[in-house]
Amino acid sequence: MIKIIKYGSNHVIVKLGNIEILFSYATPVAYSENGCSYKTSKKWSVTTSKHINSCGYANAKEVTQEKLDNLIK
Repeated sequence: MIKIIKYGSNHVIVKLGNIEILFSYATPVAYSENGCSYKTSKKWSVTTSKHINSCGYANAKEVTQEKLDNLIK
């Protein structure tokens, strides 16, 4: 089952089973799986950084944007 949690006008978390993906605008920028959190290593806008930090991913391990993009393919 898919669950969507809206945090603001431009960021949401999509839960798919044990995976949680944070989208800033339409871009996946962070995710958590089995208690481990990851965020993109790509530098986006100040606003996207605020989305990542406000949703609890400030101290997450960095992964490539490609890895995040592949999560939704």
